[in-house]
Formats: sequence, structure tokens, C-alpha cells
Amino acid sequence: MKEKALAPNDPFVHTLHHIVPKSMLATFAGHLTPDQRTLVVQLVGPHANKAFTTTNDSLAAVTKALQNLPANFVLGPDPANRSDDPGAQPDYNYADDGSITPRSEHLEKAYEFLNRKINGSTAVTTTDAELTEEFVQPLIDACQEHDKFAAGGVGLDPNRAAWSGDPALGEARRPAPLEPLL
Repeated sequence: MKEKALAPNDPFVHTLHHIVPKSMLATFAGHLTPDQRTLVVQLVGPHANKAFTTTNDSLAAVTKALQNLPANFVLGPDPANRSDDPGAQPDYNYADDGSITPRSEHLEKAYEFLNRKINGSTAVTTTDAELTEEFVQPLIDACQEHDKFAAGGVGLDPNRAAWSGDPALGEARRPAPLEPLL
């Protein structure tokens, strides 16, 4: 989590939260082969040059880059003042109508892949095709969605659901998304 300097006195916009948990990104990076780390740098790097500031494909560099992917951040209150902080779970963004935002939808695909690989009952082995299709491409798609708005400012989801509650009382939260109608 990183302090947000653009609105330091706004308790509802205090920190940047990871949509896909950074601990999960670090764990997964540790399971990649050196060649797969190179693949991630080569494919995601051009779409996230603020995170991939070098072509270094060491475990530490790739982990840091994945954890600092601008498309993977969402604005929110300080976790100490938030009643619904998901901890090591995904923290998706929702539009005012309750639908998941396009950027979060792409990151959801990456999260589901990571969750299956890390928390599944089989060993964490990943083919290059799986890595590219189920992790790298959703990250690239999220980066491209992010870039649509980045030129005009911080590049975060527009029309995201408003925070409600009183952060001073530890009750800051996002309204629950609308349930789909059957």
C-alpha cells in the first residue's frame, strides 16, 4: 500500500490498494522459471513501463514490477479505517451500477489463474501457453484499460462506486455490488 499524495486530507482517498493481492503476485513469481520471468518482462513490460523500469528478469525485479503494476491499484481509505478490507483477497472495483469495472474484470482473470495455481491441489507448474493466455494477457488488457484514463490523471477507474461510512470510526466501505437479477 502506498500513500496517495493527491488528496492527503481526504479520508476516503488515502491509500492505493492492490486489486490482486501483492503477496499472491510474489508467491506466483517465485514459481516461475527464469525463462518465464523473461517472458513476463518482455510481454508485460511494454504495457507497464512505470512498473517494469528495466529488462532485469531476476526474481526480485519481476516480483517488484508485478507488485507495482499501476493497473493493479485502486484508491481507498487507510486500511485501519476500512471495515471491508479484504486483506489477502482481491479488491475489485465496481461501477455505480454495481458491475465490475473492465480493468478489474481483466485482473479478476489473472487472480483466478493465480488462485488456481497457488491454492490448487496440484503442484504449481505453469506452461508458457498458460502463463501467456491466463496471466500475461489479462495483465496486458488491464494495463491497456488503465492507459485509456492515465493520460488525463492517475488512470484509475472512472465512475467507481463511492465509499460510504465514517473512516474515523473504522467504518469506511464500498457499497456491495448489486446482485444479478435472474
